[in-house]
Amino acid sequence: RRTKKNIFIKAILNDTTSAREYQRHDPELRRELRIVPHEMMDIKPEVYVYENKTAFFSLDERFAVLIESEDIAHALKKLYDLAWEKAKEYDDRKPTVPPKS
Repeated sequence: RRTKKNIFIKAILNDTTSAREYQRHDPELRRELRIVPHEMMDIKPEVYVYENKTAFFSLDERFAVLIESEDIAHALKKLYDLAWEKAKEYDDRKPTVPPKS
């Protein structure tokens, strides 16, 4: 649905075989993935920031929370921009030995 609506996303993923496979399909899926070593992104919850909303999902704990706040969304976007720039340094390198997907 997101692709059909022409919504572009950026994401930072752990270096796994499946992440590298996902990355190969970035252009047609309207996204850009950056891949970093597992130890750099050893976090389980997923975080989505869009408009004035921030959503946190923990699939392991089956828990989610949505925060509607312009200030919080803005702050997390800025932090993400910093992480995104740093992730480029790792993504430009050859693949690391990934943990089993």
